[in-house]
Amino acid sequence: MRWRTLLPFALLCGCVLDGELKQELGTTPAALGDGWSVGNPTLAGLHPDSLAKVYRSLHSESRFLNALGLLIAVDGKLVWETYLRSPEDRDTYHHIQSSTKTVTSLAVGVATDSGWIPDLDTTFCAVYPESCPSSGDPRRAITLRHLLTMRSGIDFDNDVFSYEMYVEKPGDPLAYILRKPLYAQPGQLFRYRDADPHLAGAMLWRLAGKDERRIVEDALFRPMGIVDYNWERAPGGQPMAAHGLHLRPRDLLKLAQLGLDSGAWNGRQLVSREWMRLSLAHQADPDRNRPSTGAMSYGFYWWRLPAIGAASTWGHGGQFAFFLPSRHLAVAMVSLPDVDDDNVGTNLEDLVELLAPILH
Repeated sequence: MRWRTLLPFALLCGCVLDGELKQELGTTPAALGDGWSVGNPTLAGLHPDSLAKVYRSLHSESRFLNALGLLIAVDGKLVWETYLRSPEDRDTYHHIQSSTKTVTSLAVGVATDSGWIPDLDTTFCAVYPESCPSSGDPRRAITLRHLLTMRSGIDFDNDVFSYEMYVEKPGDPLAYILRKPLYAQPGQLFRYRDADPHLAGAMLWRLAGKDERRIVEDALFRPMGIVDYNWERAPGGQPMAAHGLHLRPRDLLKLAQLGLDSGAWNGRQLVSREWMRLSLAHQADPDRNRPSTGAMSYGFYWWRLPAIGAASTWGHGGQFAFFLPSRHLAVAMVSLPDVDDDNVGTNLEDLVELLAPILH
């Protein structure tokens, strides 16, 4: 495995670096024997002029400042692949941030298919009674379904979650989360939180008898040929279910292809079609107070774009595994992760705008 040293965002600004940030490194993918067959984008139905528009937008020195690479597959073949900083980015694993949440959803699907999870309406406190508040507390009503849809009601903002959980290291991290106040009753209101997938990952570990990384490695990664990755663990050993996964770009693209093929990889069903149907269906309305989510819907840790019929993972800084069934299209984007999306243009809407020439 190789660890990528992340540049501070300060290195992205003109006051530190002179000249252009991005390089012209080509767009033709090489056959590497990594599970991807390669194809010709024109034969796959992608017009050269449309791809040229995508390329020019991606290589702009005023947008997508932290972008590292973009990959496109059509009909299961990798047809277009470009990197903007270094060709080594192809073979280096990158922090995919909250795209990890979607892998957690897939792991819950595997566990559900295997019968380890009796019901999505199982409460957290039925699984971890020792970490739960006393009888009558509304937090005792939090279910796995609430956690998968960001509707636990737990008021634990992401700007302090990682510090309090991974730096301060509370003795009982699950009880610590459940002692936080509620912003709403469980199941009532969507609010994007890392606390919810963390609790979902804990439920998965106890119900399945093995942790999320082991489940994913056995049921998904090994069959898909994903071998070079890193998954950070929280104090206590639990894989970080919200944002701890690091993948190579081509392996991130495999997640988009898995979504596109309803849980199958190269004809082998890894997650049931029924789970994929549920997890990609509308499950919750994102917080309408955030303009960036106004045109979106939420499944089980999948972002849905109903206006164009697409779905995507979404990791901070611009980490996406996006797919559009109507075009048999899968896309992955990797970027430097530790930036403000709004400042550098790496929100999901920005990705859709970038890809617009090839989405129709």
